[in-house]
Amino acid sequence: MGMPEDAVLERAADRALHALETTVLSEQWARKREDVAYFFKLPLALLAAGRRSDAKAALARLTPHLPEGGFRSANIAYNTAYPHYPCLWGLAAGTALGDAATMGKCDHFLAKYHDARTGAGLVEGGDADMFATAAMVSRGLLTGRLGEAVVSASRLLWAIKRNGARCTSFQLRWSIMSETWVGHAGERAKLPEVFYCVKRDTPGQLYFMLGFPAMVLLELASVMEESKGAVLPDVPSDHDAVTPEVLRTGAAQLLAFCDSCGNFLHSLPAHKVAVCAVMAGDEALAARLWPSLLALQDSERGTFATGDSDLDEIDQTAEMALWLHRVPALRAARGHLMRCFF
Repeated sequence: MGMPEDAVLERAADRALHALETTVLSEQWARKREDVAYFFKLPLALLAAGRRSDAKAALARLTPHLPEGGFRSANIAYNTAYPHYPCLWGLAAGTALGDAATMGKCDHFLAKYHDARTGAGLVEGGDADMFATAAMVSRGLLTGRLGEAVVSASRLLWAIKRNGARCTSFQLRWSIMSETWVGHAGERAKLPEVFYCVKRDTPGQLYFMLGFPAMVLLELASVMEESKGAVLPDVPSDHDAVTPEVLRTGAAQLLAFCDSCGNFLHSLPAHKVAVCAVMAGDEALAARLWPSLLALQDSERGTFATGDSDLDEIDQTAEMALWLHRVPALRAARGHLMRCFF
């Protein structure tokens, strides 16, 4: 089918944002909602659409929700393992819009989920996982602390190597103390098994759990290459092996695993993998993924529905609006500095 043209992606993004006009973009509607999941992706989605003043207003609406992160959200992922994830988007939006106060608050919240010894990102409860560690790489990049980003990236590379090239179930979570994989604990677990591993041959997997780590590895590689060989002063000397080539190889391994999954296409949780395919210059994978994602957009309403709730629908529609606008810019930036969020 081929990769959709930029104009097609941008029209789909505009339709997604238009679908939000009567909900999160409505002042009257938003005043009656308290859940951070309605709001935290909207500032960057608006900014990507060139609506800077609306993005600032959306960030101002989001800011009161950030001190508690996702703890009070009805979204099970945000209120259990990843209460810091909304603050990563808040940090990115604050950085893009020059809001130092919001940046500081979000960075402080995120710091509680950073294991300084290993660089790993933590989930609520103290274990580490791929997604939370990717958030720490992104945090380092957004704040200009490249040393922290490199150390956290080395943890992602460690986890990729531990899983091995022939794994059929990609393990996501590990113990900080023993560095052994942490599996799903059945009925005692707060989250479903899909948050602990990505199974190659099982439907309903959360491919973004690998797509986001791949994205930040490529962004860090791009930042390091843009330095044109200059010594990065805050990168620890014992992490010299973390080179752009090594980072790109790690991202390629994650993309290859996702591509091997039998139920990969026509899955909304593959959106970050689709973005990563563009960043990596994998035109064949991008050409298969993006048409299938566009097919998931409601032809009448413009939303991207997960079938769960209006909360999840708004959350995912705002995220898709961002990526649909970002992809043309990322495609144009190939070989130059590539930023995931803006």
